[in-house]
Amino acid sequence: MELLHVPTFPWDTALLPPPDILSPRMMGYIQLGLLCLMIFLYVGFRIYYARKYGNFETDEE
Repeated sequence: MELLHVPTFPWDTALLPPPDILSPRMMGYIQLGLLCLMIFLYVGFRIYYARKYGNFETDEE
């Protein structure tokens, strides 16, 4: 006797709607990914140019 038996139901793939590529949920994930990419690129270029030309935050008037 199985104490934790969970019944499984066969999924009919014909009843499932086709996945939307540009659904609102996917657009949110795309925007989050682009935001992370922009932050990584900003930090990367900031470090690159700070090493190439020196730290440029100390030269303010």
